[in-house]
Parts: sequence; structure tokens; C-alpha cells
Amino acid sequence: MKALIIIIGLGLGIFLGIYPGLSRPKPKFIKLFAVLIPIITIFLTLLPPIAGTFQDAFIVGQRSKDKLVNVLLTPVAGTIKHVTTIKSLSDDPEDYIITGGYEQMYAYDTHNGKDKIYKVVINSKKVPEELKNEKPLVALINYNPEKNKYYFHSIVSVNPILTLPYVASLGELVRILNYHVPSAWIAVLAFLISMIFSIQYLRKRDIKYDVISSSAAEVGTVYTIFATVTGMFWAKFNWGSYWNWDPRETSIFVLLLIYGAYFALRSAIEKEDVKARLSAVYSILAFITVPFFVFVLPRITQSLHPGSASESNIGPVLSSQSDMLNTTKQYIFGLSMMTFTIIFLWILNLRIRIGFLNLKINN
Repeated sequence: MKALIIIIGLGLGIFLGIYPGLSRPKPKFIKLFAVLIPIITIFLTLLPPIAGTFQDAFIVGQRSKDKLVNVLLTPVAGTIKHVTTIKSLSDDPEDYIITGGYEQMYAYDTHNGKDKIYKVVINSKKVPEELKNEKPLVALINYNPEKNKYYFHSIVSVNPILTLPYVASLGELVRILNYHVPSAWIAVLAFLISMIFSIQYLRKRDIKYDVISSSAAEVGTVYTIFATVTGMFWAKFNWGSYWNWDPRETSIFVLLLIYGAYFALRSAIEKEDVKARLSAVYSILAFITVPFFVFVLPRITQSLHPGSASESNIGPVLSSQSDMLNTTKQYIFGLSMMTFTIIFLWILNLRIRIGFLNLKINN
């Protein structure tokens, strides 16, 4: 299902991005769509609260007792009672817990299909009014391993329409998936287009194919830089520093050097036909390295990055673990794939048309 949603998003992005052609002006409705969809994507990426299960909270709590975790709380039919009293726990007079059956709502976990009941401590005798209804809510809690208890902190959202999944290794950084991963994938698409039109140039020796190929390489390099920058923010907050020479970081850095050399080659040659011919050959050889550096090398080496050889999953996007990407996140990610693809092909369209105008001027 996850792969299907991603493929649909990518396919719609390619269709809307190419229509009515790579080098033809875009109609107004495509331009409007290309502006509106990114706004919706950003809104959906940043607005929904991140909520996980109590199992997620427990895992994180074991790592850091002070880390607060958003948890989605769902009422259990037939067990909710009106909250009227709070009693002090006998082993710790500073802690208070709701009585009257409400704790079953507040700590109901169906992780991996198994029902498990937890208790959540409230450090106040006054119960928030939102806790007294039967609506689902997202609450901020933290786990204290010394006392082996969950502590209520605050309410994030009541009766939320959308929530994003809590991924233990990412936390709030799960939001960056909507920018980091699509930019990396679209960079691969750009380099693929560059290679295809390089082959076309070598077959037909039509300079327009060189313009398309070099334009795709330029935009693809920009997307690669964006993927690198977003990855650096990910690394800073998840690994402690912006750059760690992790295999994933090293591979994308080498990829940037390869395509940097491509532009150095083009700028060093003045004769158009020679530049186009050598650039086409280089572009074909350069793309051979792209799947290796983007998909293969990071997955066969030990790495801090999700999807490395040190873990069983291929990453948080296509992970076999159901809680890595909930339904909301899947659809938002698919929309993000469409957004990045449309923007890429629109920028490519503009760059190609500029290249054709330069050809007319120079000829």
C-alpha cells in the first residue's frame, strides 16, 4: 500500500509536470496547481500533532527519562466513567492517579494487536476538563524509569482529525521526511532524464537534446544539494552534528563531486558540438554511479542512517513496521512526492526554454 501511494504521487507529479510538454509553456491551471499543492503539503506536514503508542513512549523513556512524548489516547467502549475523584498512590504521596475507571482510556495500547493497560500519573488534584469526556486526544507524557511510571504533562490536541506517527528514532524529525526523501528521489529522476537525453543526442546529434540533458543535470544537482542540507539538519538533531561522514553523507557528497565535474567539463569547452558530445558521454557514465551511491552503498554498509545494513528495515518510508508510517503520513508523503515532482519539472521546463532562447540568440 505504501509503495502504491508513493507511485501514484510520483506518477501524477510526472504527468502534471510534463503536460503539455517539457519545452512548451505551462497553462495557467498547472501553474496554479504547482503553487497551491506545495502550500497544502507544507500545511499538512507542520500542522498535525505527532502521536505514538505507549510502547513507543516506553522505548523512548528508557533512553531518556526527561523526554516528552505525544501519545494518542482512544476511549475504550464501555469502560469510561465520569471522573469524580483522584486518590493518592500509597507508595508515593506526591503522585495522584485518576480513579473511577478512566485510567483504562488513558493508557489503552493495542500495539502489535495486543491489548495492554498502563496507568498515567497526574501530579495535580485538579483534572483537566478535556480528560473528563470520551473524545480521543493527544497528550504529552514522559516516562520515569526510576519510578516505572508514565507522567501526564499536558494536552496537545482534543479529538484530532489527523496525527502523524511517532518514530522512536526520529520524533518530531519525522516531518522532514516530506522534504528530504522526495528531494533525493527527484534528484535521481533528474539525472535519469539527463542520461536519457544524452543518449538521444549521441543518436541524433541534435543540440536541443544537449540543452535538455544539461538542464536536467543542473536542476538535479540543486535537488541533491537540498537533500544534503535537509539531511544535515536531520543529522544535527538526531546524531549530534551536521556532518559525520556517515556512508549516506559520504555517498551523496561524492555524487555532488561527480556532477560538479560535469559542469566543470562543460565550462572548459567552448565549441558547442564537442561540449555536447563529451558532456553526453560523461552524463551517461555519471548516471551509472547514481543508483549505487543513492540506493546500494548506504544499504550494504553499517550506518546511522535508517535503512542501513545494521537494521532489518529499508527505512522509515517503506518500512515493514506498520507504525513507522501511519495512513495520514502515507498520503501526505505521496502528496509531497507529487509536489516535488511538479516543481522540478516546472523549473526544468523554464530552464530548457531559456536554453533554447540562448541557442536562437547565439545562432
